[in-house]
Amino acid sequence: MRFDELPTWFQDLPREEQRLIRELGTRKRETVTNRIVPLDHGQSFNEHLLAAKARFLAQKEPFSMIRLGDFELGLLGAGYFPFNKEPNFSVMHGRAGYGRGAFHLRAPFIRAVRESELVGVLENWPSQRIETAVLLSMLDLETPLDRAVEVHLPYRLLIDGTLFSWLSGRKVLLIGNLAPKLSEAWPNASFQAGYAHFGLTDKVKIVGAIPMRSREEGGAWQDYERALNLSVSFDYDVALVSCGTTAKPLAHQLSLMGRTALDVGFVFDALAGERVDARKRRPVLGEAMFPDPCW
Repeated sequence: MRFDELPTWFQDLPREEQRLIRELGTRKRETVTNRIVPLDHGQSFNEHLLAAKARFLAQKEPFSMIRLGDFELGLLGAGYFPFNKEPNFSVMHGRAGYGRGAFHLRAPFIRAVRESELVGVLENWPSQRIETAVLLSMLDLETPLDRAVEVHLPYRLLIDGTLFSWLSGRKVLLIGNLAPKLSEAWPNASFQAGYAHFGLTDKVKIVGAIPMRSREEGGAWQDYERALNLSVSFDYDVALVSCGTTAKPLAHQLSLMGRTALDVGFVFDALAGERVDARKRRPVLGEAMFPDPCW
């Protein structure tokens, strides 16, 4: 049985098939390198971010950028984690924006990992780096992965002014549970003044917002098809997508439809001031000054 063609979640497979998958994971662990981003991206966290930024700015459009966080590995592995204790399903689903009924999204999710021009990975998180490398190898992808970039790239692009500068003059579609709130706040003078140190937001043209259910409690995946269908009614250049694990297949599919699409993770949360952990506890974002929301 091919690992990418599992018919159901790992925990629901017969014991013999689970054993075979575990054996595959053990074999792959012996072959993967202790590195996912390309070697020429340097050694330190900041070097990884600078190299990722250069790759981003040089990328020919349209393209998709997706990001593999820790709980995204649950869908990538169909609930199988190579070495660490397998997390409780309710925790995994509630944190990543998918539920047990989202298994059908695994195939487009894997396609996004295989085909997206930029794939963010937790290179600087040792335990998850190994988990990710083994799962990629089980999907017949080599490490280092030539398309891999540091997973926190969108946060660096935001706080150093690159994101707003890159979006200047473009028509932007927002997708996520906070998309309507950001779309409404964006034109406000208080919002623009609050983020002036990140660049000129008034040069970014927000043309629409597609709401998604919250990532918490695994809701976002239920809006995948609806978001795709709604997206064709907008004239846009770039989609910024923030809806947990669902953002990965969604961003890639939008790129196949001829639009650049970026999985930006907690960028929406940080701009909207919705979560303390987005602004204070996330690498890179914690270094920035964020205004108190007044819009």
